[in-house]
Amino acid sequence: MLKLSIAGESDGSWPVPVSASLVQEWRDRDGQVRAFGYANGRRGWLEWPGLATFAFEEGSEDVVATPSAGATARAVEEMFRRGAVPIILQARGWEALHARAVLAPRGVVGLCGAADSAAFALTYALDRLGYRQCADSALLLNLRGVVRVESYPFRRPSSSAREVTPAERLCALFVVVLAPANLPRLKRLAGAEAFSALVAHAYCFNPVDPEAKRRLVANYVSLVSQVPIYQLELEGGPQQVAAAQLILDAVSTTVLVSAAR
Repeated sequence: MLKLSIAGESDGSWPVPVSASLVQEWRDRDGQVRAFGYANGRRGWLEWPGLATFAFEEGSEDVVATPSAGATARAVEEMFRRGAVPIILQARGWEALHARAVLAPRGVVGLCGAADSAAFALTYALDRLGYRQCADSALLLNLRGVVRVESYPFRRPSSSAREVTPAERLCALFVVVLAPANLPRLKRLAGAEAFSALVAHAYCFNPVDPEAKRRLVANYVSLVSQVPIYQLELEGGPQQVAAAQLILDAVSTTVLVSAAR
């Protein structure tokens, strides 16, 4: 469980030591850099310029945020939850995907892709069909045995610890792609194609470190060998409901086939 504490507002000095190395940059859809990752041995820092820098250390649950001038505690906590937590947990040995998800009767169904607005609309459509949304930005994956989705192990120090909900089985992942089409199209991916499609949406703190890279590759090879991966092509708009039904049909078929084996 990660424990966030917020230090006093930055005095203008850079909270990352000069001995740390830049290991990662995160860009928005327009190519603008929005955050930086730094590492020095067992320690790491995540910097969102103008908002906060989060410091963490391997083997410790404590994360210290240094807010930028004018940043509110609420904004810092929200960025911690949505942005920093998945990256820090990935650095600690978990894997995390940029994805939304709903809870189906047999487990979690994840949706990821560059077309986040389409994934949002699909999770909304599935929610309206009775499949409760259970993730709005990231999936934290437990690959010990059957692949399962874990809730964020995060609490504020001032509150009582939040119980982590029992791990739910990950029953399918859908990579949403916007493409001109009269009807939504669904394609089952496997092997290298499935691996490449998912890794493009993986959280990764330190791609410079060879051991971290080997671990990420091994984990995603294991993931695509256990969980059905689909590519869903759609144009958007009125196709969302039809696409949602395609997802449900694919999940039902996958579950029935798996049960028959």
